[in-house]
Amino acid sequence: MTESTTTQTAPTPNATGCRAGFVAVSHSGMRWLADADVTDDLFGPDAPNWLEVSGDPRATRVKTGHHRSIWHVELTGCDVYSKVFSGRGLLDLAKAWLGLTNGQREWRHAVRAIAKGIPVAAPLAVGLRRGSPSQAVYVCRAFEGGKTLPEVWARHSAPGRSRRALHQLIDAVAVLYARAHRGGLSHLDGHPGNVLVREHESGGFEATFVDLAWARVRKHPLDTPAAAASLAQLDHYFRRMATKTQRLRFVHTYHAARIDSEPQRYLTDLIRRLLDAIDTAHDRHARRLAGRRDRRLLRTGKYFARIDLGHGWSGLFVLQQARRRIFDLEAVEDRTIDDWKALLTPITSAWTIDPAASDAAELSAGLTIDVERPVGPAQRIIWTLRGSPSRRKFLDAHRRRHRDETAPLLLGYAEHRRHGVVDGALLIEPADQCSGAAARNVSA
Repeated sequence: MTESTTTQTAPTPNATGCRAGFVAVSHSGMRWLADADVTDDLFGPDAPNWLEVSGDPRATRVKTGHHRSIWHVELTGCDVYSKVFSGRGLLDLAKAWLGLTNGQREWRHAVRAIAKGIPVAAPLAVGLRRGSPSQAVYVCRAFEGGKTLPEVWARHSAPGRSRRALHQLIDAVAVLYARAHRGGLSHLDGHPGNVLVREHESGGFEATFVDLAWARVRKHPLDTPAAAASLAQLDHYFRRMATKTQRLRFVHTYHAARIDSEPQRYLTDLIRRLLDAIDTAHDRHARRLAGRRDRRLLRTGKYFARIDLGHGWSGLFVLQQARRRIFDLEAVEDRTIDDWKALLTPITSAWTIDPAASDAAELSAGLTIDVERPVGPAQRIIWTLRGSPSRRKFLDAHRRRHRDETAPLLLGYAEHRRHGVVDGALLIEPADQCSGAAARNVSA
């Protein structure tokens, strides 16, 4: 339990969707701006310490990463989501003083969106600690019963499900984007995971936006290029998940909800221009996305890791497969750095004893390892300067997959160096793929 003090500020009707405006609060060692209707729930005697919410039994961690953790907290009066941001260094400290932390930005964008009647997760409070390190907390109301758009789509697009319900889902999401764009909101991180959908017992769906830190709220409605750019991530996802007819239904419903003039709603030229703009925005987004995924190959992170296997061996390996459900990779196992070391140590150790001992072997984990050796000193120099064939195959396959092109699923490569010169390489792939299984369009 943490003591708090509250100061009433001037009411600001309709600014946040609150009846009584904002109040300033001191709580959990932070200064807060909060919806006056929920201060008792958020900062009362039984309120959690929002900077140490991990120790509260009412809190469940939803996500963590990038110096941010997200918690679902069950309070007496309401369920909320708390986003805790931790700064590092002088740059983040400067952002805190300038009001540019993720939590502060999301609060401002959500407040403006609510004022314009745009469906977003209701903002409840934002808190800031400007010490070193700086910290910010953003609290919003939970969208009760809401699931991410991909989850709801997967359930209702399954064989045997009602086509009418799927059409209602498409219409609900189209209307959400139309209302947002009419209100000037461009969600710059508007991938389907940031759209929550709630199904009503009486039928129909309700959709809302979350995670508005990277949104932009303009005074005027978005023009066609800006609207198309906002739709690019959604379009990129559903090109693989929805039929062309379903995607056209979305565009027609979106267009009808955007246009005030009844005659203009049915002008095919306007719809054609919107479709062309979406195609252009999609291509730009796909290139940026592919470049971002390519950069994962350059460093150890969530999806790939550079691993020193010992005995002169080192290479790049897949840790986690992305887009599993979309491309049916449920059978492909994720592995840690320690898993890869345990699997490959017998191979790399054997190489130091007898390089000819194994050219190809099938590992017990259902993987096939192919070992290659350069022929002669000239080829060793070429492999050292340009990379081994194993390295080139691995990088090329994943770059093609990053662009949704067909390529084999390769799980890792390593090169052996003696006195700085590459004299061996290995490549790993699933054993069933080697036996002729079709490669799927997926990438880590």
